[in-house]
Amino acid sequence: MLVITGGHPVDPDVLDYARRQGVGVLITPHDTATAAWLTRLSTPVSLVAEGKVVTIGTGEPLYKLRQKLLVSGEAAVFAVEEGGTLAGVATKSSLLAPLPFALILVDHNETGQAVPGADAVEIIEVIDHHKLGNSHSDTPIPFFTAPVGSTCTLVAMRYRDSGLEPDRHMASLLLAGILSDTVIFKSPTTTALDREVARWLESVAKLDASAFGNEIFAASSSLRAYPSARDAVTADFKIFSQEGKTIGIGQVEVVGFQDFYEMKADLLTALTELRLKDDLFFAGLMVTDITTESSLFLVEGYTRIAHFMNYPQLEPHLFELKGVMSRKKQMVPHLLRILAKQ
Repeated sequence: MLVITGGHPVDPDVLDYARRQGVGVLITPHDTATAAWLTRLSTPVSLVAEGKVVTIGTGEPLYKLRQKLLVSGEAAVFAVEEGGTLAGVATKSSLLAPLPFALILVDHNETGQAVPGADAVEIIEVIDHHKLGNSHSDTPIPFFTAPVGSTCTLVAMRYRDSGLEPDRHMASLLLAGILSDTVIFKSPTTTALDREVARWLESVAKLDASAFGNEIFAASSSLRAYPSARDAVTADFKIFSQEGKTIGIGQVEVVGFQDFYEMKADLLTALTELRLKDDLFFAGLMVTDITTESSLFLVEGYTRIAHFMNYPQLEPHLFELKGVMSRKKQMVPHLLRILAKQ
């Protein structure tokens, strides 16, 4: 290669000789010093870059990044999007940086029921109406809990206590949550406070609670509304632990049990798959008929549960729970007492 700097023209005889000798000629407008500097920067990336690098998907949890940085011995890990696009580069110093987010647990207080990775981030507040099963916090946090029928009641109270009024759409959503959780005030978990807050939200949302509740259940109270049996089981599925054993209980509200009996085999299969995946002692689904104010309980995993249920067994895996509508107040305490005896 012959490099002519300064943009000077080349004599035709020189070009002809270079051609015969197989020498390439490059003319650059830069001076000699600049041309030499640019030449040093012209090394192909493939000659100086490592072709095999350690990567991690942007959706993977932080502990996996920690493992790769500490175990692989690599100086850096490349974070990539689903399509392989580079999103960032993480080094060991990245592990020392404070996380840019935290969590507020709403309608639950156990990290086992929270989003994946909740145990690795800071919990800064809890708003809930379930039994306490939370782990410790490193610093004092606001913890709002009361034995009401719906966490939406507590959220609405936060508005009132702060001297704020939710807009009409938010008031409608909060009212819908109360009506859904209390089954239009038919659930035994319903309290006077739920009714009082619902009346306030009625006026803000300009809705009639009874008519609105009937609309909600008419639109959603069908197992056929779920894409699959697994979706029906997991739509409102919660994990509980007692005496070293873990159980999972889902609940759906329906109008009549016809769809349930037609889907029973598929629902039982979904419960089996869920029990095995999460290593549960048993998995169950409460199917609550809001018109008769009773439930059917489909359970899979613990064969001797029939000896302790104290409810009629209609057939293998299926129990009739007359007058039982609340998972939180009626079903879960009963099942936890059963576990305590095992």
